[in-house]
Amino acid sequence: MNKQEKIISSSFATDEKIIELFSICSSVINTRLKKPVNFICILSDEEELKINIEKTPYVSEFFDHFTIKITRDIIKYICDLFYIVLSDNSIFPGVGKSQHIINIPTLHVPSWQILDLAMQNVELPFFDDERRRLHKYLFSIATEFIMFHEAVHVLNGHVSYLYDREKRIVAEQQVQPFTPLDCQTLEYDADCVATAMFAHYLLKNNETSKKMREQQMCLYYFIFAISIVLVGMPGQLLETIDNLSNKKHLSSSFRVHFFWVTMENISRFADPLFETTDLKKLINDLLNNFIKLEGNKIFPMGILDELSNINDEHIKAHRNEIIQNWFDKWFYNLQPFAYIKLVK
Repeated sequence: MNKQEKIISSSFATDEKIIELFSICSSVINTRLKKPVNFICILSDEEELKINIEKTPYVSEFFDHFTIKITRDIIKYICDLFYIVLSDNSIFPGVGKSQHIINIPTLHVPSWQILDLAMQNVELPFFDDERRRLHKYLFSIATEFIMFHEAVHVLNGHVSYLYDREKRIVAEQQVQPFTPLDCQTLEYDADCVATAMFAHYLLKNNETSKKMREQQMCLYYFIFAISIVLVGMPGQLLETIDNLSNKKHLSSSFRVHFFWVTMENISRFADPLFETTDLKKLINDLLNNFIKLEGNKIFPMGILDELSNINDEHIKAHRNEIIQNWFDKWFYNLQPFAYIKLVK
């Protein structure tokens, strides 16, 4: 029997579900390391969209310990984000059915609480079994990607470097200034490495391959889910180039652009997992879905303009500045603190 149900975000934001999702990330990462890292992922009840990473002072010759704290609202936000997107039956037509579209003006909100209030004032649709399975799958991909991103901050030495820097400041030693460009560079690094690691995991995972049937469909779901979550997270719209230069985080369009470029680079280096896939065609198909979503005014207007203008000379210059900052400064700064060999 095809059961019709609504999506309840609080049922996704439980400690058990997050530990289960994070255990995948932790096991994939630790297979690559000589000295394993012990990750503890916990949900925080702070009413804010925030993630913190703490280096635990506990000393062990076998493990280094890190705690990743994710606010429960982030999990609820991701759940509702895909509830809203998949309420439109023109997105993944034929893969289950939504009763109707969730009619809210925009996803561009500063917090989950505001989105939750907006959703309380509209009738929420029922999803059939297949649509709920699609929602759960995309939610899991997006959430695991965020976890991989945070874990890469540890693996690539970002967290240990900053802890060491803080100790040197306390000891009144001279340290290099830490600029918005530096912060954006580390975010760029975390996104790129998380993308490569997670894409490899998904395509090698037999269970996923069976469920998705085709490698190309698996990649399509992956690219769609990550693009949606990068575009949909609040507070990361590009306003002006000056504004971008002074922000600690990359804008939504920059993150999506870097994500797509990373996927193309993975295929360009003749990875056998990607040989049969036309990634440019997949990305063009995805753009058509973004056009549908923006046409319904779900996404902030202008995100497609940002993506199409990413090669504007000013934007290109800033993008190159981020990449050059990695080569000139951060590759050498981070290597002594990294758990894996960094890619130059």
